[in-house]
Amino acid sequence: MTAPIDCSVVVLTLNEEANIGRLLESLEGWVAAIFVVDSGSTDGTLEVARRFRIYP
Repeated sequence: MTAPIDCSVVVLTLNEEANIGRLLESLEGWVAAIFVVDSGSTDGTLEVARRFRIYP
């Protein structure tokens, strides 16, 4: 695996439980940092996002 690209990604979310896992999985290891900014989701979006550990 190659080193992550020296950039950050900001993901804006609102009730994206069905999609956020696939997105974060596809970004993991490719970029230096991923920030998830949630707009008050009422589904499991945040719980799914918290399963990911992104290390710069």
